[in-house]
Amino acid sequence: FFDPDSMTLSLQPATPPEPFELRVAIGTHRLPDGRTLLVKKITLSDDKKAQILAGDNDDSRTAYLDVSCFGDIKRDTLTVRTRRDGDAYTPLGGASPKKLKELFSAKKLTLPQRKSAVVVCNCRGEILWTPSAAPADKYKITNSRVAIELTLQPKDVL
Repeated sequence: FFDPDSMTLSLQPATPPEPFELRVAIGTHRLPDGRTLLVKKITLSDDKKAQILAGDNDDSRTAYLDVSCFGDIKRDTLTVRTRRDGDAYTPLGGASPKKLKELFSAKKLTLPQRKSAVVVCNCRGEILWTPSAAPADKYKITNSRVAIELTLQPKDVL
C-alpha cells in the first residue's frame, strides 16, 4: 500500500478469499473470486487421448476425467469450493491419499496460491481435481473416449 502523503510503501496482509461452495453442471461458471470454471462433456480424439495417457497435459489449468466421475450426468452436479483444512485425495498415479497441503508444498506454491486454491468434487464429495495438481486417480481416463474436461480460467478471461 502506497501512502502519497507520507511517501511510504507498506505491505498489507493478503485478505484470505471468502469461502464458497457452488453446485455446477455442464457449462461455464463464474466463481466469486472472478475466475471461470468450464465444465464440458467431450469425446476425445485418438491423438488427444494418447496425449492425456502419456501425461502430456498441463494439470494446473485443465483436467480430463472419466465421465463416471459425474455419477448420473443428467441428474447429478459437481461442486466447486474453496479448499478446507484436511482436504485429501489420491492424485493420478498415486497409491494413497495425499493432503492438499502436501501436494501444494511439493509444487512450491506460494501462500497466496494455496489460499486461493479451489477443489472440484463430485456429488459424493470426492475431490476430483484441484488446479496445479493431477486429477483423481480413481477417475483417470482409461478405455472410454467420453470424458469430462474441467478448465479453470484466470480472472477476466472468457
